[in-house]
Amino acid sequence: MSNQAVIELIVSSNKASTKIIEINNDGVIRMHVKSPPVEGKANTEIIHYLAKILGIPQNQISIIRGAGSKRKMIKIQGLDSKNIDFLLKESLSTHHK
Repeated sequence: MSNQAVIELIVSSNKASTKIIEINNDGVIRMHVKSPPVEGKANTEIIHYLAKILGIPQNQISIIRGAGSKRKMIKIQGLDSKNIDFLLKESLSTHHK
């Protein structure tokens, strides 16, 4: 069985830094991105950031819906949803200390 999951993001761009700011009770992740939403720059930054905190190659992360929207569905391969949830929450707690 292949390890993969889909997560939902709500992204605000043109912020001071790139970070996860909240994980809602329904599992939706709110994220700030430093890059503007121009020419795919914010999407590229989202993929780069998620790859870094999840410890996987960028090519294992893809935006499957919402590339031109604040609300995005992200497919992550190589990790199951439990591991993804743990790593995202760990990143959240690190940024809020």
